[in-house]
Amino acid sequence: MSTRCITDVMNEDGELLVRIFRHWDGYPAGHGEEIFETFGQTKLLTDGYDKETAPEYANGMGCFAAQLIAKLKGDKIGSIYIESAGKEFDFQKYWVIDYYYILYVKNGEIWFNVNEVEYERNGAKVKFLWDGRLADFGEFLSGEDVEL
Repeated sequence: MSTRCITDVMNEDGELLVRIFRHWDGYPAGHGEEIFETFGQTKLLTDGYDKETAPEYANGMGCFAAQLIAKLKGDKIGSIYIESAGKEFDFQKYWVIDYYYILYVKNGEIWFNVNEVEYERNGAKVKFLWDGRLADFGEFLSGEDVEL
């Protein structure tokens, strides 16, 4: 059975930059952990170029989003897709998304918002699970309290 998720990556102005759909392993200990393991220590730069390397650094959220897509997609056909980022995601239309993630910038660092999507007769409800620095997501996975 598939555990599907949507991940929105926001730019530095809080606008939607890219939306990623994942068909398999979208739960926090799958998709979330893969993002944390690869990018948990990524530092955002404003003018980084050839001397810094990925994934230790990203030249803003556009560069980070490109690295994220490349890592998630790898050489796989299917599983990872780019969705239209022109509007708010309609959970009720799809009825298949189990988790909803948002990666955004706060205080010059990458933050990670994690939500579970629950479906009821009258529609979808997004249930908040966690919000904090991506670097701290491992503590969420291990069940430890994280000071925000």
